[in-house]
Amino acid sequence: MSSSYAKRMTLLAGRIFVDVGRPIDQKSKKVVSLMQSQPPPVILHNYYPPLEEYHNIFVKLRYLGLFRDEHADFRDEMRRLRELKGKGKRKKGEGRRSTLTKGLVQLQCHAKSGTLKTWEDLHEDWEESVLRNYQVSP
Repeated sequence: MSSSYAKRMTLLAGRIFVDVGRPIDQKSKKVVSLMQSQPPPVILHNYYPPLEEYHNIFVKLRYLGLFRDEHADFRDEMRRLRELKGKGKRKKGEGRRSTLTKGLVQLQCHAKSGTLKTWEDLHEDWEESVLRNYQVSP
């Protein structure tokens, strides 16, 4: 005769090491076998669509003239009109800060050479250089 402690320990060991321990019917065996098996792998490689690839393809098709993107056409037209007004993006090295520093360098050169101009002449020269830098070619 085994003690109640030994019976409980064998049941507990059976639960831990996947042995049911008690006689069970057919439905319960099916549940036990289902829980013993590994879960099916979750496949998530197609969870998100490849939007970046789609974008690149549409850009190439638009460049070739096979796809019409009205919003991109509108943006291009607005950019073109801004450039015609003289408000387009500046080229590198032609910004406001660089024109100011170029003016200061010219002022220092004139001071060293002794041909220092009046303030009004320098301002006119600076305005001319700014206008020259911001002219938009057709």
